[in-house]
Amino acid sequence: MELVPIGTTIIDYGIYDSDGNVTHELVVGQKYEIRAHFKSDLDESVPFTYFIQILDKDLHWTETVEEFHTNGVLQSHEEKSFTFEWIPEYEGRFRTFSEVGNTLSQTTIGGVPQYDFVVTGYQYPPDSNYVDFRDAEGKIIEVGCSVGLRASPEGHFGESFLEFIECATLTPLVLAIVLPFAGIVSIFIIWRKRK
Repeated sequence: MELVPIGTTIIDYGIYDSDGNVTHELVVGQKYEIRAHFKSDLDESVPFTYFIQILDKDLHWTETVEEFHTNGVLQSHEEKSFTFEWIPEYEGRFRTFSEVGNTLSQTTIGGVPQYDFVVTGYQYPPDSNYVDFRDAEGKIIEVGCSVGLRASPEGHFGESFLEFIECATLTPLVLAIVLPFAGIVSIFIIWRKRK
């Protein structure tokens, strides 16, 4: 990923999940790292400031949800790496805006390409059958089951026991079967003892 040649080159930039993978789909309440790694193309040292703004697309990019910044001295042809932690608080469509600036001349020496991403409130187990249905802009409009059973966008995954059976992972499925059975057996044992 390369910048306009005005002073710096981006080596790496992205949002990373807890497994260290670049992601464009985030979940509310989960911790992510915004990482930036760039190199000076200048033949001289300059004082710099680096900032990242997270903008809300649904508010026409006018609302800054979060801002991170750091500053220092960028030596000639030096590489710099920065990591900022962020926990999204609500769902929506977002974009990061980021620049490297020369604080002495008040000029931009590097502009990072826009990074668009979506934040949702859903976190499905990796072996579940849940899927989401999105509109053309990537916004989740409904959550359902991959076997064709529908569910509401609020995350009520099935209104009946049969729907739960279809979409549940193995662990909750076992619990859903074993717990009621264990309850019935317990009641029966208590009833027999009292009798």
